[in-house]
Parts: sequence; C-alpha cells; structure tokens
Amino acid sequence: MKAIKYNKIPEKVYYEKLKSGLEVYMYPNKKVRNFYITYNIKAGSTILDYQIDKKKYKLKPGTMHFLEHKMFEEEKGTAFDYFAKLGSSVNAYTTSDNTTYEVISNNHFKENLEILYNFISNPVFKETSVNKEKDIIKEEIEMYENDIDSKIIFETEKMLNINDNHKHKVSGETEDIKKITKDDLYNAYDAFYNKENSFIVITGNFNYLEAIGILKELERDYKVKPYTKPITKKEKEPIKVKEERKVLTKNISTPKIMLTYKLDKNKFKADNNLNIYLDAILDINFSDTSDFLELITNENLIVGDLNYNTEIRDNYIYISFTFDTFYENEVIELIENKLNNIVIKKEDLNMIKRGYKADFIRSFDDIIAINENIANDIYASGEIKSNIYDIYDKLTINKINEITKKINTKVKTICVIN
Repeated sequence: MKAIKYNKIPEKVYYEKLKSGLEVYMYPNKKVRNFYITYNIKAGSTILDYQIDKKKYKLKPGTMHFLEHKMFEEEKGTAFDYFAKLGSSVNAYTTSDNTTYEVISNNHFKENLEILYNFISNPVFKETSVNKEKDIIKEEIEMYENDIDSKIIFETEKMLNINDNHKHKVSGETEDIKKITKDDLYNAYDAFYNKENSFIVITGNFNYLEAIGILKELERDYKVKPYTKPITKKEKEPIKVKEERKVLTKNISTPKIMLTYKLDKNKFKADNNLNIYLDAILDINFSDTSDFLELITNENLIVGDLNYNTEIRDNYIYISFTFDTFYENEVIELIENKLNNIVIKKEDLNMIKRGYKADFIRSFDDIIAINENIANDIYASGEIKSNIYDIYDKLTINKINEITKKINTKVKTICVIN
C-alpha cells in the first residue's frame, strides 16, 4: 500500500492496486460519522463507436446510461433491496465521459463495500427486464424534457456540436432506447467495465486497512482475464456550430437564456492547468462578488443568478452563461464586451488563489467533495494532483492574461426558452 501525501498540507490518500487491476483510493476521516464509497467507470455516454482487436462495435445513444440502470439487477431482486436492508443510500449516474455508482452510510461498512463490488462484478441482464426498463427510461427522458434547466442544456449541446457525440443526450432519445438489446448491454459491459478501466474511492469514517482486506478477500478467487482496452472512435469537431440561435416555448414566467462560446483548443498553448486558469478568469469577472454581477443586478437586467461554466473537450473549449432575463440583447452585449476586454490585475489573481487554496483545504472535511476531487484527478490525468497547492501558488498574471487574449466571442450559440 502506498500513501500519497499532499504538498504543504498534512493530508494523505492511501492507494493500492489490486490483482485485478482495480485501483483503490482511500481518505479516512474519523471526525465525521458517515463513509462514502464510489465505484467509478472510465466510460460515459459519448462512447458510441469502438474497436477491440479488429472487431468494430457500435452502441446506440443512451446505451451506457441504460447499462447503469440495469447493473443493479440481481438474480433475485435488485441491489437496491440489499442496500435498503442496511439503511444505506445508494445511487448511480452517467455523464458524457464517466459512470459512477455511490453508496453513503454510517454503518455496516463491510457489507456495503461487498454488495457494491459484487453487483458491479456480476451483471445479470434478462431480456424481459431489459424491455421493462425501456418504459422506465422513457419516463425519465420525458421528465428531463419538461425540466427547463435540463432542456436548455440538451438543446445547447445539439446546437453546439456537429460531429462530437456530446450532441446526443446522456439518456439517448426514446427511439434509441427502443432498439437497445441485452446483447448491447453485455458488449458495453465487457468492453468498459473491466477492473482495469475502473477505480474505487472511499472517504469518511472507515478503516483503510479493513477496506483493502475486504477487497482482497473478494478478489481471492478472482480470475484475471486479459484485457484489451477498446479503441474509441472520435470524429474531429469543427470550430463552428450546427445552429446559432433557437427559441423554444415552454410558457415560463421569465425567459431563460443559455449563451455558449466555442473556442479552438489549438489556439491555446498546451498547459495542464488551462482548466484552472479558465475557471479563474470566469470567477474573477463573473462571480457573485464581481463588479459585473453587481452592475447587471443593480440595473435589474437579470432575474436570479448568473451561472457560468467552462469545459475543455477533445479539440475545443466551451464557455457558457445561463441566466433569466427580459433583456437578452443587453445582457449578451455586456457579457461579450467583458469577455473581449478582460484585464486581470495581480491582486485579483492573488485573491482567487487564496480562495482556491482555502476551498481545497476545506474539502477534506466534506466526504463527498474530497471523493469528487480525487475522482476528477484520476479521470483527468490518472493520478492524484498531490501538488495542487503548489499549482495554485504558481498561477501567474502573465499566463492568465495571455489566455484571456485567446478568448473570443465569434463562434456561439444562443438557446432561448420562454
């Protein structure tokens, strides 16, 4: 077992790789009552085409999300039944890039870990139950279609992407779901749910030596099979959008706008910390404490919050703003003027760096936040960023202003729901 120590703060994460290839990251905290376990799969909804050796496979949109639903099925009942008897809270979710199974409880640590490990290791897909699940997922799709916040994100992704599979809903469409078969689920499981493509993160009140002991016992009779990581097919995404503007009517009291800018990733010099710099740029200029938010709030240009987000994808970066307003043109003009004329002062950057470091230290007291931080590091780079404190310290004013100059507002989508 290895202890991964964080630089400049007295925290460490215990790590071990099991014989199956499954990696385990553990952060025990005896100051809290609960423990939180996540079983993470490095595969999400954007995987639709892949190849193993010379054989090519195609998945229908929504297959990975469908698989997540059916993983809880057992020969008799479901894994939910077992967790319920323990008084544990269990859930799962699929994103565009990953799939996570989670359980939180304050008792029966051994049983919770065993059930989680076992049901993910032993899938049971029956044709009758697969067909029955289609109606359940159809209802879920309809529910999110009627959720304004979800709807505007779905529509924006369709407008933003031409080739990139983010254009498909995580759940797929109802017509996609109708075509998914038991064999599709087994193919996806065999390709992506291998232990070498997965990892477990455990945080909270537990004994890390006991955790590893439980997992090693579960793997005692495990026969390691050769694993060939699938080659996933990704078409290059052009730096243009499929549709610039769309208006949908849902009869809501205040129109909701999602404004998204698409940037060429190649215009930015390769930098492992580009995501942190982009977050800092947005936080300095558009957060709750910014002059910009004070301006548009005092002028009553928006109703409620201004939400913003940035994400780095295969060959492009998007920056989005979501807000409720009766003054669409005025708010968009102000946002674009701000983005095109950003100047960040050294004191602004220093304030953000202090805030990021303080938030990071506080995250160790939150078993869900620290679990997510660890998982995000593994997804992003395959290892924990134990030097994150140093990374924040080394953010420079020259670099952040260099990046701001690369941000432009030429390629965008505007999705309106009113």
